[in-house]
Amino acid sequence: MQTVKCVFSIAFQNFRKWRTDSRIWLIAAVQLTMVLHALDKNIRVYVDLDTTPMTAWAFVALRSYNFQKMLLNTPLILLFCNAPFTDRNQTFVYLRSGRLKWLCGQILYIIMASGIFFLTMFLESVLFAGHGAKFTLDWDEAALAVPAIKMLSIYFTPLSAVGFTLLFSWLSGIFIGLLMFFCNYMTGSKPFGAFVSSFFVMFGIIASYSEDHNVVMNSLVRFSPLSWMQLNNIAIGKERFRPSFAYVMCVYGSLIVLLITAILIFGRRKSIDIRED
Repeated sequence: MQTVKCVFSIAFQNFRKWRTDSRIWLIAAVQLTMVLHALDKNIRVYVDLDTTPMTAWAFVALRSYNFQKMLLNTPLILLFCNAPFTDRNQTFVYLRSGRLKWLCGQILYIIMASGIFFLTMFLESVLFAGHGAKFTLDWDEAALAVPAIKMLSIYFTPLSAVGFTLLFSWLSGIFIGLLMFFCNYMTGSKPFGAFVSSFFVMFGIIASYSEDHNVVMNSLVRFSPLSWMQLNNIAIGKERFRPSFAYVMCVYGSLIVLLITAILIFGRRKSIDIRED
């Protein structure tokens, strides 16, 4: 119990720094601006169709456009770009808790921070969906005017679509955070982790745009974890070349477990570089 309490304390220490970290305030501002811009595109659909205000489940639509998805992932990279989250205050924590507990605390922070990031994005999409926006268990006319949403509406209710989109977004965020932590911690170079994660973001865009091309290009989605935040990139119905739900969950789980294991094994052999961020 004492070990668990120590790990949570290390994770929460990173959250306490958010109040005075200008980078976090910049991330919040950029994320809100991008969400508002993306919502504006969807609100226009309702205006053009002269229908009731957009549904509060607009979060699914935010993740349905490739370039838009790339932009919305940019603040996530900025959130974890300072991994392994070391500064002068970490010296005492690191020496007092020990290397293994310190690493577990940082991993827990990544998991929680990723969840907060996407939950905040979802709440923003609800709060700013438009005046008079309503919750509904059915897709409305304007939502069905979006091709990606129209396909999803056959298999998902708005609630289940939001749930799965949030889940896969959270898992992809954990993957990016752990990847950046591992790269930065092992190389001692923070730009390296940002470069590697940016590659995965760009590859996700390329894989998502390949849906109208040949079979080889279409199969790229199977190797692009960040593409799976879009439910229309997952096999629905009788699609053959898209990854299934089981495949997505297994790969996400395997990647996260692999990265956590690598961090704990190789991290215990490497000394921490304590310096001011």
